[in-house]
Amino acid sequence: MSWYDVETAVVRTVKSVYPSLTVIKGYSNGPEPTTAYAWVDLINLDPAGREQSSSLTSDGVLQTTEHFIGRCRITFVGKDVAGNHGGDLAAGFAEALSLPSILEFMEGQKLSLMSKGTLKRIPKMRETQWYNSYVIEIVIGYQTTTTEANDGITTIILDGEYVEGNDTITQQITISE
Repeated sequence: MSWYDVETAVVRTVKSVYPSLTVIKGYSNGPEPTTAYAWVDLINLDPAGREQSSSLTSDGVLQTTEHFIGRCRITFVGKDVAGNHGGDLAAGFAEALSLPSILEFMEGQKLSLMSKGTLKRIPKMRETQWYNSYVIEIVIGYQTTTTEANDGITTIILDGEYVEGNDTITQQITISE
């Protein structure tokens, strides 16, 4: 999965909880919505452990799997009025991350929820009014599998020389498929 794929999967997860909510990716440089919205910011993706490679298959394919852990910050913004309360949206999302249906949805997006952080309130000024934004960080896991063709060894050539006394025997053996 690429950075874009992981970020898109997190956006889809938020949309699965709140289908009508505007969800934007971090640093997309679009206009700020005037109604409640969520902002997804994928912070980092780190390799976890060592990659695993399969044995070479009979058709010459080698698969390498690598695991990653990513940290994502999701911000819910909304004026604290009925139906537009960022705190309620954030708390609802944090609770939804415990539901089997949401965890299964994430699995379908090839993500696993490793942990979720503390819900934090961070007020911000938008023109002349204060809006509350609420942030939750989640840690996700995923894996990538890379497949490469490997022609393998098709011919082995053995060169040998055997010396016994004054006699030298030289021989070449070729082994082919």
